[in-house]
Amino acid sequence: GVVVFSMTAAANLPHTLPANERNRWFWLLDSDRNPATGDPWNDIGVEYQVNLHVQADGYYVDVRDWNNNWTPVPDAATFSGATVTVRIPLSYLGGADRFDWMAAVSPFERDPGFDLFDIAPNTGFGVLP
Repeated sequence: GVVVFSMTAAANLPHTLPANERNRWFWLLDSDRNPATGDPWNDIGVEYQVNLHVQADGYYVDVRDWNNNWTPVPDAATFSGATVTVRIPLSYLGGADRFDWMAAVSPFERDPGFDLFDIAPNTGFGVLP
């Protein structure tokens, strides 16, 4: 199986960015629906993080598990106007097909002061299914 994530912006999305910019769209997944396990993030405990990185030389997708293992997911993202869609085989998510989730967009900075451009939902978390 495959899980499909999608985000729509107010304007068309770029496939690349200027050399000095790098953005990350990410989906945070609580695959056991237990906020006390995984990495705590707002109201969920994140076991998996699906990342779409957009930078000067293009874009790529990877999945980070709660042990901080990063796994590339080839050919996972497509852009169509203002919408980006990411398809992740369930095998990258430990087979989970039900989870609580949150999504965010941020500049890709690893320092403690990075800001989020936006987060969804604005409060609480989403549930699939």
